[in-house]
Amino acid sequence: MPTCSIELGTADAIFACDTGAPLTWASRYLHMNGRRRLLNSIVHGNLGAALPQTIGAALAAPGRQVVALCSP
Repeated sequence: MPTCSIELGTADAIFACDTGAPLTWASRYLHMNGRRRLLNSIVHGNLGAALPQTIGAALAAPGRQVVALCSP
């Protein structure tokens, strides 16, 4: 997952991740450059939030790549 996200994520990609392991991997391996965005629900601790966040981000920014990092 880390290599795939780093290599395939565009310079202005939006990443939405679930709490737990996906958030740990994202915070460790994703290189944020000021144009990338990382969406999460760490304050509320909601599980399964990445999918609806990804749908919302894709609708809000149709020209940008949106990636969901989900827990199995």
